[in-house]
Amino acid sequence: MKNKINATTVIKIVGWVATAVGGILVSLASDKQMQEQVDARLDEYISSKDKKES
Repeated sequence: MKNKINATTVIKIVGWVATAVGGILVSLASDKQMQEQVDARLDEYISSKDKKES
């Protein structure tokens, strides 16, 4: 019995790889967006504390 790699198998593997890469990119983009939101809130909080102390 030979191991044959046919077009269907190749398409499935390419699909799995594309899905994995897409998932990683979405995760990274989500992490970056969340970090930007946290940074903005932190800057706002620090600014409000500085105004109260002045």
